[in-house]
Amino acid sequence: MANLIPTNVANEFRRRLTQSRGYEAKRAAARRWVYSILVGRYTSNWWVKYSTELLSEMKVIEREVLG
Repeated sequence: MANLIPTNVANEFRRRLTQSRGYEAKRAAARRWVYSILVGRYTSNWWVKYSTELLSEMKVIEREVLG
């Protein structure tokens, strides 16, 4: 399946993760930001339908940025 997180949202998520410097609270805030943007754009039903794929994409980005 193609990436569900749009490029501009993924780039901002990467930027926020980089700024978090590994602090869990700031990482959580970055994850909540992605959630709020995507729910605002596509509705919560869409998030629920694709939550597994979205969360796995977010984990891949986190590993990519934070190592």
